[in-house]
Amino acid sequence: MRANSVLAIVMFMLSAMLCGHSQAAPVELFEGTTGRRSGTNEGSAADWRRSGTSDSGSAADWRRSGTNEGSAADWRRSGTNEGSAADWRRSGTNEGSAADWKRSGTNEGSAADW
Repeated sequence: MRANSVLAIVMFMLSAMLCGHSQAAPVELFEGTTGRRSGTNEGSAADWRRSGTSDSGSAADWRRSGTNEGSAADWRRSGTNEGSAADWRRSGTNEGSAADWKRSGTNEGSAADW
């Protein structure tokens, strides 16, 4: 019986360490001068993390492409990264349409011709 209690405590501690580590790393990447330099504050950092962006440099790249923290996840689902999102936007395509264009074999440059 005592062995079960010890095992349960060890498992709890391991899961807390593992979960705590995987959650803490992205937070640290948004903090400090890097986060401030990219224009990411504590509130928007949480939104960027929810969108799947794990660091302030990537958030700044998405911002430069004209994408906010709310639509970055949609662009990702369409199979688009930070760099090509700007090209899709210049072609007049939004994140939903980009996925359709890509499925048809059309790239961002060709979509602009339509």
